Amino acid sequence: MIECRLREFLEQKGTISYCQAGFRRHKSTMEQVMKLTQTLRDGFHRRQPILAVLVDFKAAYDNVWHKRLLHKFKKHGAPGKLLNWVQNFLSQRNIRCRFLNATFPWKQLRQGMPQGSVLSCILFHTMINDLGTAIQKVSGVSCLFAA
Repeated sequence: MIECRLREFLEQKGTISYCQAGFRRHKSTMEQVMKLTQTLRDGFHRRQPILAVLVDFKAAYDNVWHKRLLHKFKKHGAPGKLLNWVQNFLSQRNIRCRFLNATFPWKQLRQGMPQGSVLSCILFHTMINDLGTAIQKVSGVSCLFAA
């Protein structure tokens, strides 16, 4: 239910850039691959150089800064209850590691998204949305990405 409301809010506000495809309704990462393939073919036939930059964010979900993410939600006009819910969802997260017979003490996470949560994808989309927006402002450059 929260995921649906959060996604609806972000889609209605146009907060998520159209160039983001992963984990979105009616958007397929396969479509992104086809667009890139067509761009490469067109450039080849026109004998024009094509530059493609492929980035894999290492431990991307683990490095999301909570305060910045919440600031982005606030900037986009998230209702108070939704903003509070996201803040509570991200706060007071604790982890610990067990290895063989050793158990390490609990540690509070101050950044990062919960692994395996359906909300992590949409929250990450919000976090990196500025990247797509900035790239789109450069003349002659298109942006395709999936998170």
